[in-house]
Amino acid sequence: MIPTLIAVELPDTKEAQQPVADAVTMQPTVVKKQSLAGRIIAGIVGGCILAIVGTNVISLLIGDIETEKQSSTVSTLSATALFMLWGIGIAIAVIAPRPGKAWRRLLIPSSLLVYAIPLAVFFTFAKASQNMATQSGQMGAGIMAIGGFAASACVSILSFFAGTILLIIGLLVGRDKRQK
Repeated sequence: MIPTLIAVELPDTKEAQQPVADAVTMQPTVVKKQSLAGRIIAGIVGGCILAIVGTNVISLLIGDIETEKQSSTVSTLSATALFMLWGIGIAIAVIAPRPGKAWRRLLIPSSLLVYAIPLAVFFTFAKASQNMATQSGQMGAGIMAIGGFAASACVSILSFFAGTILLIIGLLVGRDKRQK
């Protein structure tokens, strides 16, 4: 038998409601959406965190660290990624049923992007040491590789702690309460 979802109109609330099925009993339950203001604030702030971290990863991967000034293409792509990720963050938050769930849906991907920063640094320095090898020989490439290793190690330590903090907060906030 396939359970059907039924939306029940509660007489004392005028807020939007979403029918969902209980995971254990498969009985229809109603989850009401909370205020839009809390979800919008979560979308603006949490989406900003997501956008800044995502833009850092993208600009590290497509940028060139050997030049003094980045090209206009890299700057345009980074700015476009920033506003697109921020808009996606706001949309994720507005769709969420509660502000806590919106924070959860924004902080977990942000923590995964923070964990991706050391990989982006590693690939950036690998690309730069390869370019250095063609321009100034093996000694320059070796120095660039040692510097890249040191930078990647420092960023790894910092991003591990920042990503862990974001992940723990994201996993703790917005959980569904157990009903006994």
